[in-house]
Amino acid sequence: MDPHGKTLKGNNGKDKRESRRINVNLEAKLRMAGKTYPVLIGNLSETGLCIILPIANEFSPPLAVISDVEISIRVNADESIDLPCKKLWFADVPDSPLVKRIGFVLKSPPPAYKKFYKSLFFQERTEITRCPIAVIGLACYYPGSPDIQQLWENIVSRRRQFRRMPDVRLPLSDYYDPDLAAEDKTYGTKAAVIDGFSFDWIKRGIPKSVVDSTDISHWLALETALKAVEDAGFMLDKIPQDRTGVILGNSLTGEQSRAEGLRLRWPFVLKTLQTAAED
Repeated sequence: MDPHGKTLKGNNGKDKRESRRINVNLEAKLRMAGKTYPVLIGNLSETGLCIILPIANEFSPPLAVISDVEISIRVNADESIDLPCKKLWFADVPDSPLVKRIGFVLKSPPPAYKKFYKSLFFQERTEITRCPIAVIGLACYYPGSPDIQQLWENIVSRRRQFRRMPDVRLPLSDYYDPDLAAEDKTYGTKAAVIDGFSFDWIKRGIPKSVVDSTDISHWLALETALKAVEDAGFMLDKIPQDRTGVILGNSLTGEQSRAEGLRLRWPFVLKTLQTAAED
């Protein structure tokens, strides 16, 4: 690994497998020429490590003679791991002229070290996932609940939004059949559906032709996301884009894609053909 923590190429010229660098603060011992020196490990990977070495006292080895060394890491109260290493580079520590950073590649990492590295990697990932999250903005659009306030009122009041399926969504006269095995039919008669949503394409600066040719679920998701941003107190031109991401779940279908399925659309197609024939 180089001073920036990137994995270097091996002697055979082939790239070694990518290895994540983990920042640590481990006391260790550096052995060379029959002497032992205390050092501090600043970060390590599966194939190398970086130490912090004092250079201005009698207990530190001269940089010029450091090459092949052995670094001993205590992994717990009863076990230490001895790692044969080869020096790759050394660099200054900003604002600390009395110490140097030295990078080593591990000659042959033993299984005990690989197990130790994996435990650190898992611990780091676990700490990341356990970081607290602050919810600073909310928005929603559910059946009977176009906003958070109405949703909460419905929950507290235990209001159910299921009702007879409106014909504009699915005419039961064409699609209902009590037989559960009937093809292209439904035995359900009730659903919770969103009513009254309209997308202000003029306000959002989106051409009407684009709005009409795009599934309405796209605009519902966009409008809800914008309301969440506004609820968080952000203006659209003030959002920190370098620290903002969007995670959107979708069933890979929408109102438009479902409506265009010919088998499910057949009752409508049949009525259209009959009307045309009568004319």
